[in-house]
Amino acid sequence: MKVMISAIALLLATPAFAQTAATPDCRVTTPAFPGPLATWPKPVVSDGKLIAVGQAAKLVLVSQAKLKYAVKPQKDGLGAILTVQVMEKGRYQIASSGRVWIDVLHAGGTLASVEHGHGAACTGIAKIVQFDLEPGPYTIALSGGASPDLTLLIAPAS
Repeated sequence: MKVMISAIALLLATPAFAQTAATPDCRVTTPAFPGPLATWPKPVVSDGKLIAVGQAAKLVLVSQAKLKYAVKPQKDGLGAILTVQVMEKGRYQIASSGRVWIDVLHAGGTLASVEHGHGAACTGIAKIVQFDLEPGPYTIALSGGASPDLTLLIAPAS
């Protein structure tokens, strides 16, 4: 009996080996892009000024010194300033292929984000920030980018 109690005590005192989830091999994994993210794999080339809701766009970020931000960026680096027209009230997600600071400006002020996250493995989505938006024009100010190449998508949150 003492041996049994000692064995149980030893098992309880021994840390369990944690199983780690297998990391998918992105060379052979085809990620799903549901509903609002469907255009992510096929971005259009952006003029660097306008972006349409629901269409992923390839951007070329430039030195922030070349841009006129309405609100001083919190991070130095590469950036862009875009305009988007929102037609319907709702929660929108802004997905980015790189780690950039995303500010949304409307009516002279910066909006607070309501949620932050990232894309699923192998999607190429590094960051997703959500905002509650009303119909109207918005300025999307990107800053703090490290690479000039960036894909961006503004779409209704699912």
